[in-house]
Amino acid sequence: MDFKTFAVSSGCGLIFGLAAEKGQAYLPSVIRNQMTFSQYTMLKLFLPAVATSCGVFSLLAFIPSTRRYFHSVRKAFYDSLAFQSVGKTLLGGAILGTGMTLSGSCPGMIFVQLGTGTQHAVYTFAGCILGAVLYGMIHSSLQSTCKKKQDDDEPSPLSIAGNFVDRILSVRYVSVALPFMALLATVSILVDILFPEKINLSGLQRNGIPLLSQATWNPLLCGVCIGILQLPLAISVKDSIGGSSSYCTLVAKAVSTTTKQAGNGAFAYFKSYTNDWWQVVYVGSAALGGAASSLLSGTWGSVEGVSPLTGFIGGACLLFGARLASGCTSGHGISGTGLLHGFSLLALCSMFGGAIATAVTMKAILPS
Repeated sequence: MDFKTFAVSSGCGLIFGLAAEKGQAYLPSVIRNQMTFSQYTMLKLFLPAVATSCGVFSLLAFIPSTRRYFHSVRKAFYDSLAFQSVGKTLLGGAILGTGMTLSGSCPGMIFVQLGTGTQHAVYTFAGCILGAVLYGMIHSSLQSTCKKKQDDDEPSPLSIAGNFVDRILSVRYVSVALPFMALLATVSILVDILFPEKINLSGLQRNGIPLLSQATWNPLLCGVCIGILQLPLAISVKDSIGGSSSYCTLVAKAVSTTTKQAGNGAFAYFKSYTNDWWQVVYVGSAALGGAASSLLSGTWGSVEGVSPLTGFIGGACLLFGARLASGCTSGHGISGTGLLHGFSLLALCSMFGGAIATAVTMKAILPS
């Protein structure tokens, strides 16, 4: 990894961590409350992030001198789904969604939780590592199944989902992305008007840097900040926002250090991630960004987390589901949806479907 990639990855990670902390979308209670529709902070950050991603990608696609970056990002994303199927996408998304509600986190946000000293976040992180390892152990058999499906002379009627929406419609990307961006922006503003934040902002500003010392920002603004990160990542890294692949890189490094079996058998899946370090730098910097933001506002270590066991199980579901779906809430949810990929749209629906179903079930069977 060259210095430019390191600098851009770390800078973007710092901003992501800062925006997630200020927008309060990293709070386990906020993530869980979103799934029961009792609080809309997460949605207020997520929708603007996707809308801004659409805007950034549209800009890159429209300007002739930057079009090559847009195509590079799209190719990288398309290639990452080479062995994906509708079934894996839907099932993986649902498992990931279950993990979101259980852990009150997602693969990218867990690093912000670690940085902010969120209670029991380390257990969720440990579960994520386990989930990545478990998926790596079954990956080869799943991949061979997908190969057989791809070689079949009779294409699946749902194979159309494995492409970009604009290609399916035979139109330019901006022709779909810009109206989609406008729709998401409109919904974001309406949600903010109809469901104003319940957080009391009085007394939450400390002496120091005026903006950074505030405990909370408007989540709409924070979502825009996250979406803008697509621009430097596309130009410098030729990739888009994501989080779950970083766990595979960490596991790959651990495996290559501790055993001679790296790249063989159950560990073969991790071989391709051995040198893919930009995302590790990104999420590590997100932890630092979250830590700096919470320290400046005096909120470090004040967030209550889920129980250790629930966090661990939820973390395992997060990463197992994310790798099964070949993307997480950042990869599929923000980047893939912004790029208008069919699998990402399916994954997004199944993620929130699984998360909402789990939240409703927990609310029904657990004491208040």
